[in-house]
Amino acid sequence: MVEEAESTMSFTVYSGNRCFVVAAPSEWQRDRWLEDISRAILAAKTTAPLPPPPPASAASLLLGGYSTNSTILDEDDDAKSERSVSTGQSSSQDAGKILHRATTSVHVCWHRSSTFSMSDILRANEYQTSGYLLRKFKNSNGWQKLWVVFTQLCLFFHKSYQDTFP
Repeated sequence: MVEEAESTMSFTVYSGNRCFVVAAPSEWQRDRWLEDISRAILAAKTTAPLPPPPPASAASLLLGGYSTNSTILDEDDDAKSERSVSTGQSSSQDAGKILHRATTSVHVCWHRSSTFSMSDILRANEYQTSGYLLRKFKNSNGWQKLWVVFTQLCLFFHKSYQDTFP
């Protein structure tokens, strides 16, 4: 249940025995939060529940957010093969599932005070922009000209527009 609060830029979310007060810096961002939460509630009601993820261990947190038993998918020309990388501990998790890393757009945007709605993220796959960027060298008066491509919420730096990889 979502209830609007006294402030015009905040609202309260009630879930079971928990209560969250969400405050946005603007009404525009508040409306985006409400829209995404409403979509998530609707999706949760219409889809089958997923099993809860296994608890994270201290070792997995030290490994950059990956679980200690990660699944790596290799694609050959003819077939896909799976192999599980393990650190010696047994796991009951499904081998086909990979835990997500802690550097998602939500994690990054939290530290940069940015807001992306789900529709923004889906739309990011459709657009890209590119151009030259001048970067000043730290220890000299010179400048470096880099080709920059912004796509799928990522910024890629190239030496020239002809480079096929960053």
